[in-house]
Amino acid sequence: MAKQTRNILKSWFETGDKPTQAQFASLIDSFFHLDEDQLTITKVANLETALNNRITNNTAVALMLEVVKRTAEYLNSNFKDKYVGICNSATQFEQHPEAYYYYIASESYEESYNDLGSIPRFSIVYYGEDELYHLFEIDILSFMQEMASNNAFTDTEKEKLANIEVGATADEFTDIQRSLLLELIFRVATGTLSVSPTSFERGVATQLTFSWSVAPNDDTINAATLGGVDISDNLSGSETVEGAVESTTKQLAVVCDNTNHNITINKTSTARTPQWKGYTAATLDNTYEAANTNLTKFLSGSVAATVVVEELVGGGKVVFLSTDSDATIYDANNFDITSAFTKTTITQELADGTTVTLYKYATTEAATLGTYKLQ
Repeated sequence: MAKQTRNILKSWFETGDKPTQAQFASLIDSFFHLDEDQLTITKVANLETALNNRITNNTAVALMLEVVKRTAEYLNSNFKDKYVGICNSATQFEQHPEAYYYYIASESYEESYNDLGSIPRFSIVYYGEDELYHLFEIDILSFMQEMASNNAFTDTEKEKLANIEVGATADEFTDIQRSLLLELIFRVATGTLSVSPTSFERGVATQLTFSWSVAPNDDTINAATLGGVDISDNLSGSETVEGAVESTTKQLAVVCDNTNHNITINKTSTARTPQWKGYTAATLDNTYEAANTNLTKFLSGSVAATVVVEELVGGGKVVFLSTDSDATIYDANNFDITSAFTKTTITQELADGTTVTLYKYATTEAATLGTYKLQ
């Protein structure tokens, strides 16, 4: 006997049955052995099909969509109030009008779709004023030729397009044709801007470094500035700001020939007002030195702070110097103990001698052991 179905196997092992040696052998042969059997692709449901689709889809779609980018840029620059994209149906685009363009749905592929020309048709969609108002389906070669005749490409690009001819069969491109199509890909300008450090203590003179990089790619750059200063001749570099004591922002602005591709990036190094917390018996006179000597300074975009009193000092109090004018203070069990504190508005000195308004929260009486959390 050989492998059997589960139902047959179950019938041999019902209450009162006495399975034979052959039936036991069939039971063993009917299931996978971890050491002696090999798990092949064909034994995993749909795996072979999925892998084939992935391989063929990637090669075909990647090239087609790169070419379509060039035309989508043209269409968007001429229909600025509309979304433009490609998809395999009007319904798909209506559901996702915000997308720039789409991969054709993977279920529309067949195994033989392993070349650009094997995807002969797709839809081009204009979308504006909350409704789909134009849809037509064309083959990719006609699409490229149509865009060329409507000035989507330069004269040089048109010459290249003229050399893209249908080969022996209408559904495939040669290596030369594929190369020519790749040369038509339009890469928009890109830019980056960063600053280091991203934050620092207000009042402490700090050196800031702004670094930028602009890649024109296929765009024409008409102007490029950093903080209003022309950097057209230096599209990658860095600038140092010495002695910053307040938040400092720089803007990278790039103007392209196609204004839809303009770049605007703002970066800020944030000056954070210092806050303090602690347990002390000292008298604080609102000077920077006194605060640093008797309390713990922290720099944060948040006001949250915790003080744990583990040992008592005669007359010692828990003190928070906070930027929050309406803070709440809790104990370790999250009970509100704000009423045990006195709030005072103070003028606190900073490192450079300038001052800021802070709010001093101090226990009205000498503090007891425990946890104090300002939020």
